[in-house]
Parts: sequence; structure tokens; C-alpha cells
Amino acid sequence: MTEAVPLDLRRLAPVPRDPADARVIDVDEDVRCLRIPLPYLRVESVNCYLLEAKDGWILVDCGLEWAMLEHALRLADVEPRDIAALVATHSHTDHSGAADAVVRATGCRLLRGPGPRRVTDALRDPIAPLAERRRRALREGVPPDLVDLLVDARAANYGREVRRPADRVLADGDTIRTRSGSWTVLAVPGHSGDQIALHDRERGRLLAADVVYPIVPFLEWGHSSDPLADFRRSLARVEALRPSLVLPGHGPPDAAPAARFARARARLDEFEAELLARVAEEPMSAYEATCTLFGDDPDPDARQSMLSTTLAVLEHALRAGALTNERTGAGIRRFRAPRG
Repeated sequence: MTEAVPLDLRRLAPVPRDPADARVIDVDEDVRCLRIPLPYLRVESVNCYLLEAKDGWILVDCGLEWAMLEHALRLADVEPRDIAALVATHSHTDHSGAADAVVRATGCRLLRGPGPRRVTDALRDPIAPLAERRRRALREGVPPDLVDLLVDARAANYGREVRRPADRVLADGDTIRTRSGSWTVLAVPGHSGDQIALHDRERGRLLAADVVYPIVPFLEWGHSSDPLADFRRSLARVEALRPSLVLPGHGPPDAAPAARFARARARLDEFEAELLARVAEEPMSAYEATCTLFGDDPDPDARQSMLSTTLAVLEHALRAGALTNERTGAGIRRFRAPRG
């Protein structure tokens, strides 16, 4: 196994961002993209979207800090009181951490998708008792001296925001009506258990949240039975719609999304194949496998996230019979190729 480089706790510190760095992009006459700065080292911004409705604006996602969003709304010439509804595509903090503040500041309704409201994977989500998270991490091979760092330290101290209950839970197939038409709600779990996308069938537009990753995706382990299978089904579902414009949760709008879908599928397939090949060579815990593939990154947030994704892939292979697992005398779970 590759020896992992030491983790650097300083990389979890909030990165100062200036609200003036917010940007407004006119996507269409009825859609605006607000690029909202984030206090994270690895992810500098998130896209929120304004959809024009008959009774005001529908805001899709809101970022982490009200001050950042408020500045972007001013740039877009939108008054906070004109926000009629906030649609949270999923509960991850970069997308909806400021939801409670937005509702209090605007008086809007909060709409969320179906599924568990978790801000991250089961090893880190503070809704679970710390003792339980520690126990699980030790079982997956996290060294005792790193357990608290891996399960309780968070980039920019995220995940401790108020989890405001939804005024309405959106079901798969529900419709959100705007001035120019309607968007259909699509449940697309995997990256997050409650993630939704919005599809404008008439104009071929897909507001995709984080369902189309051109990199190895974050898979939210521990809240569903098979987040890898969920993610693949979600990706296949939105790809089958053949949208002409993808509005992602991060990065610029994509008017040629076919290549984006192909890259997302290929990168996930490559990661799964490489991970299973390494475990076939040598039995490993989930943490050892994570360090073998990603241990050259000193960022704790990166290792935390990849541990979740690694666990999702390993457990998917375990269910399929492609791997077995066994416990060592210390209680650590190691994955290996089936004997014989």
C-alpha cells in the first residue's frame, strides 16, 4: 500500500472570499445564473439559479452565506422580497447551507426533494453521534490518531448550520411552473440521497445540480443501500433526456453536454476498475484503498470525501460478489478478491 502523506489541518480553514467576486450570468431571458463564492479551498464557487415566475423569482440553491447571495441578488437587480420560493437541489452545505437565513430574510417557501436530509456521508454528518462515527471509521481502517480529524473536522466548519424543515417536499415528477413554462422534478440520488434535478422538456434545458461530474464524483456513503448504483441510474436517466443545455451546480453552462456525460461515465468506470484491481492485488481496508489511490493529497477534506466514495464502490462490489470482506483481530474490515 502507498504510504499517505500527512494531512494538513490548515487546509480546512475558511478561505476569505469577497462578496464582490459574485457573478451574474444571463443564461436565457427567464434564467439567470448566480455564481456565489464559497469559503472552501477546493471548491471556490457554487451556481445558484433564478427562474422567473409569475409571482416573483424562484431561487434554485443558495450557497453557504446569505451575505454572498444578497450581493449577487443586488447585481441581478432582484430584491430579496421578490424571492417567492427557494428550491434546494440537495442538502449539501455548498448548495443549501444558507437556506434558513434565506427564508428568514425573504419570507419565501423552502422546497426540497425526497430522501434523507444529510449534509455529507455517514462518517462525517454531525446528525450521527460522534462515538458511532468514530466506531465506524475505526472499522474501515482509519488510524486511531486520525479518527477525530477524519470524522469531525470539516472544511470551513460546514455542516453545523440550521437544518430548516421544508415547507414542501417535492416528489419525482412534480412540476415547478415559471413564467415561460415548467420544469419537471427528477429525483437523482447518489451524490446525495435527496438530490433533485429540474428538466425543461420543451426547451431541452437541464438544471443538473451535481449529477453530472466530469471528475470522480463524491458518493454519499452510509445513507442508502447502494449510492454507486443510485448515481449510475441518475446519470443514465438525465443523459437519456438528451438535453441541449446543462446548467451544472459548479462551472459554466454546457451547450454541448454529450461529451460531459461521456466523461462522467468514463471517469467513474475508470476509478471503479482501478480500485478493484488494487484490492485484487492486496487485501485492503477502505482507508488503505483510499490512501493507495489518493494519499498524495494532504487536504483532509479530499481524503474524507474519497473515503466515502471508496466505501460506496467497495460495498457495491461486495454486493455483486466481486469482492469479499473479512475482519482482522483488531476489528478492521478488509476487502479482498474472492478466493478460488
